[in-house]
Amino acid sequence: MDLDRRMVWLAVGISVLILAVAILFFSFQKGPLAGKAIATTISLTSCTQSGGWISGKTYILANDVTATTGNCFTPSKDNLVIDCNGKRITGGNNGAGVYIYSRSGITVQNCVISRFDKGIIAMNSQGNTFTGNTLRGNNHGIVLYDSS
Repeated sequence: MDLDRRMVWLAVGISVLILAVAILFFSFQKGPLAGKAIATTISLTSCTQSGGWISGKTYILANDVTATTGNCFTPSKDNLVIDCNGKRITGGNNGAGVYIYSRSGITVQNCVISRFDKGIIAMNSQGNTFTGNTLRGNNHGIVLYDSS
């Protein structure tokens, strides 16, 4: 091929690429996915979060869980949601259902937490939210130490 034909094919290729990017961009701006987050939820099936905690994610409890000793959930990153989806977190009369230490932006919602020393505890933590939770049969419900 001569140089002129290669230049034409290069221009066509670049134009197709720009068109594809524009279509994707505008489909997310005006289409059925407009304003929706993409794949930001992670399923929890036990008290151990094997993949580690990731900021910006929503962790949804898929089934009831039990912690026979110690704490159930201890998020190690800021800005995440633990949504129990009405499921139960049951303990062995010690530890905490959710233990938050030196974290911010943690939301714990829709949990039924029972049989822990502390249902939810936040220590040295700021800007966390607890909503729609039921705490019963714990020695202490929600405990805040140096937290708001």
